[in-house]
Amino acid sequence: TNIKYDSDMNILASSSITQLAFFGTQTYKDTYSRDIITIVLRMGGNVWIFDGAEGLQLQLQRATLKIKNISRIFVTNLSINRIGGIPNLIQMMSPSVSKTQQFSKVEIYGPPGLRSYLKMYFHFTKSFFTNPYVVHELHSKSIENANQLVNKIEINSKYSKYGEQIGGKNIFPDKCKDIWTLYETDKVSIRASLIRTDIPSFAYIVEEKEENGSLKEPEKIIDVLDRNKNAIIALGYRSH
Repeated sequence: TNIKYDSDMNILASSSITQLAFFGTQTYKDTYSRDIITIVLRMGGNVWIFDGAEGLQLQLQRATLKIKNISRIFVTNLSINRIGGIPNLIQMMSPSVSKTQQFSKVEIYGPPGLRSYLKMYFHFTKSFFTNPYVVHELHSKSIENANQLVNKIEINSKYSKYGEQIGGKNIFPDKCKDIWTLYETDKVSIRASLIRTDIPSFAYIVEEKEENGSLKEPEKIIDVLDRNKNAIIALGYRSH
């Protein structure tokens, strides 16, 4: 089901914890009660969007999400129910539309053809008021053989008046693996894996790096640990 737009959604705009929200769960066709799937991941002060169905910008506004925090968009495939809302979102982030300061450029990742789609959309609709963005396409020989929409436009041709900035890359899989490494820091990494479908599609893997933490109020979990003591020991954990 769709998320409920109540005061709890304000957490996405103000909290520092990691949160995952589903802005719709329908696959192909939206209904009165379910929108096309879009997933929003908030980690610290950054917001990542996975797929962008038509009407995404309305979902974000209802959720009181600060669009200035959107830094990356990841596209599963090039079907219209995955990319239809991305152009409007980029336009909504423009200072001339949002009536705010210039946002940082948005990094967009997806299959070959995504760069051409956005470039031509903004060009033919004369959308001069767009937020700066770059597109990183996930390439491999198997994808190019299956997809006739392989990008034919120069990767760094500058369409700055339509928002596109220099810096987009063609990313290839890691050696000896069908895994694309897209982004990595000392805290988090995101990788992509090809899915076997009729059109080139990707699954995205977000992994937080392990780090030592501490409990501010350990007394609140003592009862839980005691109740599950045997199961915890069976997993190999020991108290120090």
